[in-house]
Amino acid sequence: MHPLTIPAYPKRLSLITLLFGIGVFLWLTPEDTVWLAALLGVGIALIGTAHAVFKFASGRTFRARTWFPGLIGIGAASGAGAVVATIGLMLIKTSVHNHLYPDYSLGVMAAMAQRLGSWSLAGACIGLAVALLLAMR
Repeated sequence: MHPLTIPAYPKRLSLITLLFGIGVFLWLTPEDTVWLAALLGVGIALIGTAHAVFKFASGRTFRARTWFPGLIGIGAASGAGAVVATIGLMLIKTSVHNHLYPDYSLGVMAAMAQRLGSWSLAGACIGLAVALLLAMR
């Protein structure tokens, strides 16, 4: 396998972050379901991961024995981050809307927390898939 060089910080990433933030802000207003909160949580985790990778590794070259397992670890961390971000969004939306019955009950948030392991494993599998695709080029 060959070394992997992380490119320079993309200028579009800031624009993507801003547009996604506007989307999350607009999501706070209407009533919705759990799947949309989970989808937004995944988006937050992916954008946060991209910012972290480009901030700390931009311009660096990594050997295969470093970047291959690193991508698996980054995938697992992104999966766990998606769960945390989803629960955070649920808490924010529940606190903003002062209803008699909350948008997301404690049981729904606890059920999301129970998915931490499976989402981390799913993220690790996606990281492995990306690593295998990069190794093939």
